[in-house]
Amino acid sequence: ESVTAITDYVTTRWYRAPEVIVGWSSYTSAIDMWAVGCILAELVARAPLFPGENTMKQLGLIIRLMGSPSEGFIMRSNKSTFRYFIYFSYQNICFK
Repeated sequence: ESVTAITDYVTTRWYRAPEVIVGWSSYTSAIDMWAVGCILAELVARAPLFPGENTMKQLGLIIRLMGSPSEGFIMRSNKSTFRYFIYFSYQNICFK
């Protein structure tokens, strides 16, 4: 499967895959499937699945529903801010 370079502004925030949010520099079609899944869930529920008001809250909503990511996922992030957020403080930032 081919790999394509991306930026973190590639999609509307509510449909962004966690890999895009945390700054992975390349991805496969799995990222597109995440967006499709979010859109289908929104159509069924008649409400967005992850309606984050900002990038950090978006990531927090995903973690709350999907669970904590693996250490490998966290360490692959190009953004130390997100690594810190995932490891230590997503509960305090997102759910107050």
